[in-house]
Amino acid sequence: MSIENNLKRIADAVEKIADYMTADKQPGEPKAPKPIAPPNATPAAAPAAPQKPEAVSDTPEPKPVAPAAPVPSMTPEELNEAMIVEFRRLGKRDPIDTVLAQFGVSGVTQLEPAQYQPVLDAIKAIPA
Repeated sequence: MSIENNLKRIADAVEKIADYMTADKQPGEPKAPKPIAPPNATPAAAPAAPQKPEAVSDTPEPKPVAPAAPVPSMTPEELNEAMIVEFRRLGKRDPIDTVLAQFGVSGVTQLEPAQYQPVLDAIKAIPA
């Protein structure tokens, strides 16, 4: 699948999303978000009175949880734009396809968001 085909598919999808989002409102009328009711809404209990600290035990304290994975700083659209620039720099697609194959995919739509930057870095490292 070529980069141009991928860009066309993305553009079509964005257009469909825009059409869907604007389909049920009149021109000039802002779309109001639908309220979400919490399940089993019950009043919150009053806070308990402070208790005396319990005796220290020999059990080890729980280890801190690792922080969540960082949010990818690149969107699929930005990756496609950057890959088009690299395609123009290289003048051919074969090196880009080789990098994608090294990541186990045949197209950018198969990449996970965490792979965007490493793939782009690998493509940028290819000499022109």
